[in-house]
Amino acid sequence: MSVARVAVAVLLIAGLTLAGEETRKDSSPLLGKPQGSFFALLVPDADQSARWYQENLGFTFVRKTTAPSGSSHTVMLEQNGVMIEIIDHRDSFELHPAVNQDARLSRGIRKVGITVSPQSFDRIFRHLQSRKAQFRGGIFQDEGLAVRSFIVLDNYGNLVQFFARLKG
Repeated sequence: MSVARVAVAVLLIAGLTLAGEETRKDSSPLLGKPQGSFFALLVPDADQSARWYQENLGFTFVRKTTAPSGSSHTVMLEQNGVMIEIIDHRDSFELHPAVNQDARLSRGIRKVGITVSPQSFDRIFRHLQSRKAQFRGGIFQDEGLAVRSFIVLDNYGNLVQFFARLKG
């Protein structure tokens, strides 16, 4: 590598480091105040999964699309800035039988979470109970995070965790 290239690389790294230090001095949250969130699920049947999120959590249908090749179908849902993209693809597969391992231990996104008001939290929990939703445990309190929380499984076993900030 030429001396000129090394010098340029050193200057670039120094500039990036200084820019990073400059950003860290700013105490405002990098995300600001999020305006919503998004997650995508790959499931065997997008329509069936979309119905679960609509009926059990009140999400609203936004659109449905099909890939030009017909290989996948996507349903978009939304509620108060939380968007869910639900996809079924003809070549998708369930991890556990394919690798003969416990899918809960696979690397990657383990669950999705939504923070709601304390009033909404209790209403959602009661509503899901009345619909006989499958929970992973019950309501628990995390003092370190200062939240109440519970986890529910959707119709395909994906974990959705709800949080409400503790008052005080």
